Amino acid sequence: MALQFILGGAGSGKTRMLYDRVIKESMEHPEQKYLVVVPEQFTMQTQKEIIRLHPRHGIMNIDILSFKRLAYRVFEDLGVRIPVVLDDMGKSMVLRKVAGLKRGKLSLYSGHLEQTGFIGQLKSQISELYQYGITPDMLRDVRGEADSPLLAQKLEDLEVIYSGFREYIESHYITAEEILDILCRELPKWEPLKDSIILLDGYTGFTPVQYRLVELFLMHAREVVCTVTIDSRENAYKESSIQHLFYMSRHTVCRVASMAKQHGIPKKEDIICSRRPAWRFDESPELDFLEQNLYRYSGRTWEGKEERIQVYKGRNPAGEAAYVCSRIEQMIKEEGMRYRDAAVITGDLPSYGRELAHQFDEAGIPYFLDDKKSILENPMVELIRAALEMVKDFSYESAFRYLKTGLVYDKAGSTEERASADTEERASADTKEWASADTEERAAADTEERAGGGRSGGRYSGRYVRGCRGGRCWERIRRFQGTCRADDGPAGKLCAGPGHPGVEALGFLLGTAVQRR
Repeated sequence: MALQFILGGAGSGKTRMLYDRVIKESMEHPEQKYLVVVPEQFTMQTQKEIIRLHPRHGIMNIDILSFKRLAYRVFEDLGVRIPVVLDDMGKSMVLRKVAGLKRGKLSLYSGHLEQTGFIGQLKSQISELYQYGITPDMLRDVRGEADSPLLAQKLEDLEVIYSGFREYIESHYITAEEILDILCRELPKWEPLKDSIILLDGYTGFTPVQYRLVELFLMHAREVVCTVTIDSRENAYKESSIQHLFYMSRHTVCRVASMAKQHGIPKKEDIICSRRPAWRFDESPELDFLEQNLYRYSGRTWEGKEERIQVYKGRNPAGEAAYVCSRIEQMIKEEGMRYRDAAVITGDLPSYGRELAHQFDEAGIPYFLDDKKSILENPMVELIRAALEMVKDFSYESAFRYLKTGLVYDKAGSTEERASADTEERASADTKEWASADTEERAAADTEERAGGGRSGGRYSGRYVRGCRGGRCWERIRRFQGTCRADDGPAGKLCAGPGHPGVEALGFLLGTAVQRR
């Protein structure tokens, strides 16, 4: 059992040194097990990088895991059965039900339960409470010490919802944050841990339950190696105030070192990565200077030329996005770079993401946008929601939402079908004039109107469709009806049949336009 830190600033080569070390030792000791533990979002990237660097381009005794994947590995080996794990959607559904049941006990949150995004924010809050081991009793104690009445009300409502949430899922479900609590109980029983070397990389700090797991690593594993990002000029073993730039790094080093000392675990000499310029900025001395002095307030300034750092001021996000596109195209055409060599980083993705995507599409630049798409933006989902709202109140907005989805008519219909439909419509228009409309046709339309009177919007269709019968709008309605009936897909099933919402909406809108003219 031993502990060792690899310390250094950003880009100083800590991760590369760790990868080279684990590859070299894994080849020299093929019987030794190495566990590289990284954050969940870095597992694939780490695995690809280690395989790329390995001389044999393959790994047999190196496992790249996150804390969560390690938990499932341990549960599988030990045969541990866990309850159903609630994902984010499950949490939101349970919270919505619990909040509805507890509405009468809520003083501040009762009026916000129906607001868009409120349940999502509440779910994030509950997840953090689980992650940091906060219980309802702790919330109650803090509420008694709160100076602000508003804060006390928020804590009281949060305590009510949190307690109801825990009671609802008790013995039936667990949250994803509770998986690591179960791992803490089962990890000491896992035999492979006792002969493994644990390497922790990519963490700026740990949550309380992760600190418990690190302590178990120290107590049961052969060796623990941890990389920490901190300026090599800083004293990593001295705690600092929370405003300090490297507060999290110092706290991590001090706490892990304290746990090792408490259990009598020897500590190896730290490896300090202090090469200047740092490996990442070997060709960019300006960025290396910036990494060393940003937020340090040392008063130092760069005296050389600023060739690799440029500042552009745009009038709006569209102007900034246009400049980014032009710079990318310039790098591709003049500097021999590739599209994958460019990355656009923004601190306000909701505001800039849509504009950047639009500009990239216009310029023909391939891109990947690291953003979650809402299911409500799917045209089929919008079609269903708009159709249901039309049946409910038949409003102007819902009718146009329904038509604008582009799924209620066939944009790419065959030429033969269109020609046939146009011929039939012209023949019908030539033989039937508006002034001499067939009496039977009118009677059938009136009967259809009365039959549809019980449907929301049915009273509009007969009157307004007849109001534009024989004109261009009537031709559009007939073509629209024929397209819907010919469509075998989901849109056809939603629209087919007499008096369906699509024809009701189109008849109403076009008939109104004719009457106004």
